[in-house]
Amino acid sequence: MSSDQVEALVAAAGEVPVVVYGEEIPPVPVDEVVASDGGVETLVTRVAKRVERRRERDALAEANAKLSALNEYTRELTGCQSVREVSDTVVEAVTNALGHGRVVLAMRDGDVFYPYGHTLPSEPEVKIDVDDGVVGRTFETGESQIVDDYAEDPDQAREVPEIDSVVSVPIGEHGVLQVTTDRTAAFDRRDAEFLEIVASHAAEALSRLEREADLRVERDRLHAFFDGLRAPAVYVESADGETPVLREVNSAYRRAFGDDGVGRPVEEAFPTAVERAVRRAPRRGDGRAPSDPTRDDRRTGGPDGRTGAGADDGARRSGVRAVRDGRRVPVAPRVPPGADPASPSWSSVKVNTGASVVGA
Repeated sequence: MSSDQVEALVAAAGEVPVVVYGEEIPPVPVDEVVASDGGVETLVTRVAKRVERRRERDALAEANAKLSALNEYTRELTGCQSVREVSDTVVEAVTNALGHGRVVLAMRDGDVFYPYGHTLPSEPEVKIDVDDGVVGRTFETGESQIVDDYAEDPDQAREVPEIDSVVSVPIGEHGVLQVTTDRTAAFDRRDAEFLEIVASHAAEALSRLEREADLRVERDRLHAFFDGLRAPAVYVESADGETPVLREVNSAYRRAFGDDGVGRPVEEAFPTAVERAVRRAPRRGDGRAPSDPTRDDRRTGGPDGRTGAGADDGARRSGVRAVRDGRRVPVAPRVPPGADPASPSWSSVKVNTGASVVGA
């Protein structure tokens, strides 16, 4: 081969390695020169090594590209707000970032799996028991499964002509992620590892959604309990070193005292206008305050003052309770007959280890 031919070959080769066999040193840079005295076997060995190194380098570059592409999807998974969002993101990650065409996200519903997200041409109506098929084996063992020939797999659940190879990875206790193809021995351990990255983030996202759902249920129960208390109650938040703030009042408190103080520091929220009116009222002979003529519909619960506790009535009869971190804290008992309602023991704000309580 002439020098011009070598130059033309190198120019056309691009990133393909060029190995020259002969005694002459080519005028242009090549990957390797193999002397002819080593024989053809030496040439074949050198070329095979060059090809293998190039394949490894290309595989590494491809893996890095896939990891970079997956990073975007894994970030999206951390912000998903529904199971549907998780499913769509997983399918997109497997198809777009990893380049697989046939993807099925099988979610567990009791004792069966059903295809929740997929790229199949039609809507599948197949459900598989949790202990059947490759999907069941994956779930039970908690380990990824690589099937080179699906027709010969001992756990084949059903015959599907277009499925020859399967890679299947678990998604925690939630389901299984599977990729299939019509080629035999199409997947290797690296394919499974990439799917495991997606599956692990999907499992964490689904677990987070379950925890959030449980917390919402518990929060709603506590809120219903708090609001249903017959005695006036308040919810106060207090961080370390910060002024306690009145965050919420229940219906009984709202009927008796209003909710003008919500969102304000307890020093400003208490005492309420009703408490101040009671303090200013002249004492009767028995030491009790007369009915407060200034009470309004908002505090009495009705235009005629009969459907709710009056300002002084509610103040004297209801020991306000504080609720903190979902727990109610009883504060002041009812004011016994003859007691002074202006006494700090029931009408002042108290702060104890971050929990602000008020008696009314």
